[in-house]
Amino acid sequence: MYHALLSNDPGGLSYQFPELTVQPRDCASDPLSCPGVVEIPDLGYNYAIASQPMNAEISQFFDMATLVCNYMATSSDGVFDPVAEATFDLTDVISSDIDHRVNDLAVAIMNKFVGNIRGSTATVVTTFVATLIVFVWCIAMLFGVILRRLSNEAHTTATLLYMIPQAAHKDIPGLAPFLDSGGALIRTHIPEDQ
Repeated sequence: MYHALLSNDPGGLSYQFPELTVQPRDCASDPLSCPGVVEIPDLGYNYAIASQPMNAEISQFFDMATLVCNYMATSSDGVFDPVAEATFDLTDVISSDIDHRVNDLAVAIMNKFVGNIRGSTATVVTTFVATLIVFVWCIAMLFGVILRRLSNEAHTTATLLYMIPQAAHKDIPGLAPFLDSGGALIRTHIPEDQ
């Protein structure tokens, strides 16, 4: 039941890591694909059980653990049935294999997240550098426009110095100090009488 639900989970772990969750392992011909798996014939643990997809093995674990719990809950004589004890021991072995498989899945998830983080970091750094370049370019263009405008004003002021006759300097108050300073003494306020 759970295996079918997890196998059809779009975007879930079964979709992202099928070789670790829903695809069976081949423990008999490739023991390296099943690290830590040792057949225990006395308990009924063999490569066929270990080769199941992880989701199916987890379902089998839950079914067997339910049997053991039900037996323990209904047993009143305090004597542990040998079949229930063997089922309990088999459940313990299966849980150990599931633990190895979950650890492998955790490593795969971590590796995927690290890859995603590296990709995201590269995107953020690239975006930051591009934004910084655009900002510097905008500042340079702004200063270019301001400096061009100031340069034009300075050129106009310098030209003005040579265009106004010397006689006019005396007739217009404030013009002589303005021209003598090269335009630096611009009045910043209008006197109250004007």
